[in-house]
Amino acid sequence: MYFDMDLIVNNDDYQTACDNWLKVAYYSAYSRRNSVLFGNVPDPYNVEICGHFPLFNASLLPTSLL
Repeated sequence: MYFDMDLIVNNDDYQTACDNWLKVAYYSAYSRRNSVLFGNVPDPYNVEICGHFPLFNASLLPTSLL
């Protein structure tokens, strides 16, 4: 499965969309489905404050993204 951040943004609220994006990806992976996240979270929104962010393993990310 792949998820595009741009498809879930409502009223330019990227912070809520980011939180929902990670929730969908987490629960998809939890049900043993591979997931790929596409898109970016523009400033001033912060992916690291999303509730499900700590559940993702940063050691699996390419070093260019850390």
